Amino acid sequence: MKRLARFFVSKERITKGEVTLSGGDSKHIKQVLRLKAGDKIKILSGNGKEYLFRITAVKKNEVKAEIIREIITNTESNLEVTLIQSLPKLNKMDFIVQSCSGLGVAKIIPVTTERTIVRLNSSEKVLARQMRWQRIAKEVAEQSGRKKIPQICELTSFKLALKECPRFDLSLIPWELEKKEGIKEALQNGKGSKTILILVGPEGGFSLQEIEQAKLAGALPVSLGRRILRSELAGMVTLALVMYELER
Repeated sequence: MKRLARFFVSKERITKGEVTLSGGDSKHIKQVLRLKAGDKIKILSGNGKEYLFRITAVKKNEVKAEIIREIITNTESNLEVTLIQSLPKLNKMDFIVQSCSGLGVAKIIPVTTERTIVRLNSSEKVLARQMRWQRIAKEVAEQSGRKKIPQICELTSFKLALKECPRFDLSLIPWELEKKEGIKEALQNGKGSKTILILVGPEGGFSLQEIEQAKLAGALPVSLGRRILRSELAGMVTLALVMYELER
């Protein structure tokens, strides 16, 4: 069976059983997928609802479709996992958003730390990056069969982001200097946790002061094994392990 294309739209755009797609979505339907009236697509409202639609009209700047039925599937995790990620160099954040969105992360909070190298000096640059990462998260969610788009938050400081810790059942901070607590033991002890926070440092790692601040906020330093992982890999690996051990 041919795999149907999936598109996220706001639930407000689905009215009286019809939806209108414009912008990049309509362009993708016409120029890339080359779909026509009568072809079927999947529409997701972003709140966990998925529907089967039939295209009724393909116009110059928009595509119209009508609902056929709701699709009942279970692709979202029962866990709510948030990643606090120190801003890495170059376009490594793109990879982090791609991989973690596909693995099921609910929210990503980019932060600056003491050893963060990249500095976005204007609000325009910050907003542009956030919009880019949110667009990547949307594309990955559509491709990977998810029903919800991960939220990419505004860039903030590590200190402010730590205020998130108390609301989580389990907060993990991978740290290359941790020798006692391994990720396996931490997850086994955290069975039953539904909300999980992962905190990942920059290329140079967290400072000792930041580790102490995280511990005071309730985060548990853990080792990911004998080898030191790059910043862009640490969050993805930790997230995959969390999903494997705790997802039901």
